[in-house]
Amino acid sequence: MNFYSKDIMNEIIDTAPLETLIEELDDFKAHTKYLCKKYAMAFICFHYIDAVINDERVITVFRCLDQDRFNIMNCPSIMSYRKIAKPSCDEYYILLICTSRKYKGQGYASQLLNDFIDRIRGLESPKDSATEVVYEIPTSVDQNFVVQRMDAKRPKKIILSSVETAVTFYEEYGFRWTKKPLSDYPVLMRYEKWDKEKEYFMMELDV
Repeated sequence: MNFYSKDIMNEIIDTAPLETLIEELDDFKAHTKYLCKKYAMAFICFHYIDAVINDERVITVFRCLDQDRFNIMNCPSIMSYRKIAKPSCDEYYILLICTSRKYKGQGYASQLLNDFIDRIRGLESPKDSATEVVYEIPTSVDQNFVVQRMDAKRPKKIILSSVETAVTFYEEYGFRWTKKPLSDYPVLMRYEKWDKEKEYFMMELDV
């Protein structure tokens, strides 16, 4: 099951004692950084991970082995993304996706991505669909669902910069290689410094 950092932090805020609230939020962020660095140490620099996780506009998604309770130490795959609402469409930039070496090849990253895409398409239950909207529009549950249903009609696009070895993985989902340079994606440039010696594989998926 996917768990979203915004929901987890809201739960901490709602339930943690006031005297330990800041500490628990900091611990959650520190554990998130630790796992991302552990899972991705072979191919993503730590400075990039810090920049992504420290950005409060970024949401991190955890694929947890438990179905009904979040346990950060029991999450084989993790993904971070940022949503940009443009007049013509909503753009979802995947900034990071990684899997524990122990669980590689077992389909957890695919499960995470499948459920994430369903969430964007509005295919989850009304209760789950409303959760994403309530952060920005504090209305009743029923009104939230209506807003989410209306929002689901807006064009949506997922964008990411892939390593060469993962291009085929994303193409199987329907992503297309745009052949555009990284400089055409200013949101990604805020986290990653352009390297003229590096080949970038910019992938897009219309959902």
